[in-house]
Amino acid sequence: MRDGTGQLFGHDFALFWAAGELGHREGMSALWDIDRFNAALKAHFPVATFSPDTRFHYPPTILFPLAPLSALPLTLAFPIMIGTSMILLAIAMLRIIPDLRTILLMLGAPLVINALIYGQWSFLFAALMVFALIPVARGETAHPLATALFIMKPTLGLALPLAFLFVPGGWRKITIVLALIVALIVSNVLIFGVETWQSYLGALPESKKTLLEGLDTLAAHSATLGTVLQFNGVSPALARSCQWLFTIVILGVLAAIMRSGARGDLKAASLAAGTVLGAPYMMAYDFCLLLPAAAFFIRDGMMHGFRTGDRTIIAVVAIAAMFINKVQETSAVPFGFALSFGFFVLIATRAGQSAAENKSGTQCDQEKADGMVPAQRLLQNEY
Repeated sequence: MRDGTGQLFGHDFALFWAAGELGHREGMSALWDIDRFNAALKAHFPVATFSPDTRFHYPPTILFPLAPLSALPLTLAFPIMIGTSMILLAIAMLRIIPDLRTILLMLGAPLVINALIYGQWSFLFAALMVFALIPVARGETAHPLATALFIMKPTLGLALPLAFLFVPGGWRKITIVLALIVALIVSNVLIFGVETWQSYLGALPESKKTLLEGLDTLAAHSATLGTVLQFNGVSPALARSCQWLFTIVILGVLAAIMRSGARGDLKAASLAAGTVLGAPYMMAYDFCLLLPAAAFFIRDGMMHGFRTGDRTIIAVVAIAAMFINKVQETSAVPFGFALSFGFFVLIATRAGQSAAENKSGTQCDQEKADGMVPAQRLLQNEY
């Protein structure tokens, strides 16, 4: 499992698998013991290069998929994880645009390559984002179960509560989400033991410090405002404060969009893109969440007409996202942040225009453009 340069292919999943295998041998609480975790990495991958303070950052809820996978040989677990995640994402994307060309576009998207190289859970969380937001595009709340499953990586579900606040019956659905989260945590404790959570919570302060301040290992891969500021000389404390303030601003913009009369697809696209932009930390592989954002945005364009430059911007974002790491490894250019910010501004702008058109009763003239009738017929099953 090595690439052409000799580097470990699926590097991150190799870490996940080694952590799970360690848990099967010594108890799942061992995953958050930095010494035992690093010893397991060296035992399984003696030639690979890992940072001496490599940590397992995920909460114990990730053990739901990780525990069964890590019971298998790595050469079998990796393709199963990637394959099933991509199938889920393909099914989810077809729910947005029911055309097999959607799958070809998804598989060919440069965003996908980053997730494959790292061996991350990105496809799984992108699929969950689609399933959560499909009801939002219909004017309903986010799907409760898909929302609750983001307890496996809570930072990626940061904006989803906004999908409940401004919809009739939303508070009742929030209660369902909370009940599901409690049920997932309780079942996790029953299956893997309370000591697993004790170990995770005990390691959490150092884990947060590594993720939010670990410039030596993460600056080239993280694409948030806080990391950009810190990489350019701002103190970690001030950079974190600026990041949280920025996150609050993004959530405020999303709340305004959700309250407005913008079309459902644009609301769904805004939530997905806003998650990428507003999360406290965001790695290159997490940019797969822009796939759902782009799909909802494209569906809205197919139904109501694209504005000048929309297609070009989508293509640029998709292609350029592949080079986030390379650019940030060699310069202080905030490449990833600029991409996510630009795409979010585009979607938010279109959402504002949609709300204004809805309020005034007007429509985009481009709805009458050639090809709109076939596009509407293609998507009629979703509306």
